[in-house]
Amino acid sequence: MSSDILELNRALREGQSSEQREAEQQRTQQLGQAVGSLFSPLGGRDILGSLPVPVYAGSEGIPMTAPRKTQVDLMAIPNFGLNELRTPANLVGAGLLKKGSQAIDALTGPLSSRGMALSSADNVIPGFYGTTPGLATGAYLPKNTAVTLRDLMNPASRALYRETGTTRRSQELARKQLREAEKPRKPDERGPNPVHVGMANTGQYLSRIRAQGGREGQVADVLLRMEDFSDFVPASSYKVGDYKRQIKDKDITATKRDTGRRVNVPDKDLEIIEEHFGRVWKEPDTTGAQVSFAQGKDTKLVIKAPGAGGASVTGKHYNDVMYNAPYVAPLKKLFRDRTEVPFEELEKEMRRLSEKSIERAGKLSEKAKSKGATAEDKQKALSAQRAVFRISEATSKENGLWITGSRAGSAITEGGINYLVKVKPNGTMTGVMSDEHNLYENIASKIQQKTGGVVPALDIMKKVIPHRLVAVTPPMTQNVRNLDAIKSKARGVASISQAKNPNVGVGSDSEKTARGMLQELAALEPSKEALRAEQTRSAGGGLLLGNLAVEEEER
Repeated sequence: MSSDILELNRALREGQSSEQREAEQQRTQQLGQAVGSLFSPLGGRDILGSLPVPVYAGSEGIPMTAPRKTQVDLMAIPNFGLNELRTPANLVGAGLLKKGSQAIDALTGPLSSRGMALSSADNVIPGFYGTTPGLATGAYLPKNTAVTLRDLMNPASRALYRETGTTRRSQELARKQLREAEKPRKPDERGPNPVHVGMANTGQYLSRIRAQGGREGQVADVLLRMEDFSDFVPASSYKVGDYKRQIKDKDITATKRDTGRRVNVPDKDLEIIEEHFGRVWKEPDTTGAQVSFAQGKDTKLVIKAPGAGGASVTGKHYNDVMYNAPYVAPLKKLFRDRTEVPFEELEKEMRRLSEKSIERAGKLSEKAKSKGATAEDKQKALSAQRAVFRISEATSKENGLWITGSRAGSAITEGGINYLVKVKPNGTMTGVMSDEHNLYENIASKIQQKTGGVVPALDIMKKVIPHRLVAVTPPMTQNVRNLDAIKSKARGVASISQAKNPNVGVGSDSEKTARGMLQELAALEPSKEALRAEQTRSAGGGLLLGNLAVEEEER
């Protein structure tokens, strides 16, 4: 707390010079017109007097089994509030706070601040999906709490969020990734493109927080363009059936390269996909009950770009699901040198391999939990768990073979994904990736559970971001024989191109576009009017906090 605020409050409360006392009297006289004759002179008796009543209570060293008789004043709490109101420092502070709040609400809308409390946090916790998630979270919280508080207390950052939907922290991340992109990369160096990482950590992440927080108000054009670049369909209120409808209405399925014709995805398959992601994503409500996404209230759905090819702004979900998922290697072996595998054989063999992966993961998990387990044991158990895949309940002769699983994935902002893939006897694969944007809810749930509800972290989080959000790719299509073309003798499979983002022009340079967007984001500034309004709010809040500091100092 700055010394000038402390001194101003002390002067307002006591007066340390004739000039200060005179200023205090003038201010008190002006404010007195607003509060009328309810209040006694400064320093006078309690406004409402006292109303002592006898009670029986325990105290330190005296348990409730042997209570003592004492008295409490029923007027203590209302008197405290009225006494605080008649303190000029509080009246001035409250007035400035109200004036600033009204000004910023008029400029940006009263709901433009929603989601701000999480808009400065990083949505990546290094090591969270490893063997020591607790340690990873412990290292993450202090830094992100500090940067969040910094932005919340900074008038310029608050004004920036209220007007544009971004924060100073997002701008710092954008500049960081632009610097990373300038560094020379070795020819064999792997990893996501730095500017794509920047796009996901800023535009995409802020888009998710705005939707989850229920923010309403103006958004910077560059953030909306980032959202279009990342998502086929941005976040919108969801009800069962919307995924199927949007896929069909917007015609966002893969195409065959030789003909350019859309790959047909039957209505039944779209319904199975939607039922699956609506069921597998669960989250505890404030009562602790697990609620599926399809059963949730006020939920949001995003249809996100699959990240095939170079424009992997949201993560390489095509590779995660159709190329690197654990079911792919055994499936390639099964189809090697064959153009077709009968359904019965396909299901039997993949079910056998699925059960084998589950059994191995179970054994290694037990070993990792046993006394004396090493870090290597835990890492092996984690790797085995990630290699598990299951045969979905949707599998039948009529519906075909459906394979599902969960893994860390290569998403930049949210690590955990779920996938569902249909495999036809001719080797055609149709799959989707889904993920719920619930990293913070997961952490808050664990805190609330570990503390037995003493720390209501999840309850608070539900207030900050009340809307659940699931992002799903459009159906991605491939043929397993294409993935194994070098080793397989079977030929004659048409090459397939994944759905193009309808929001992005054909032939656009994704890296150049992303770089330009990050530069534009980093240059955003709030208007003078919004900044002045937030500075007024800070001044009012400073007087109120300063008054509390003076009172504490005097005790």
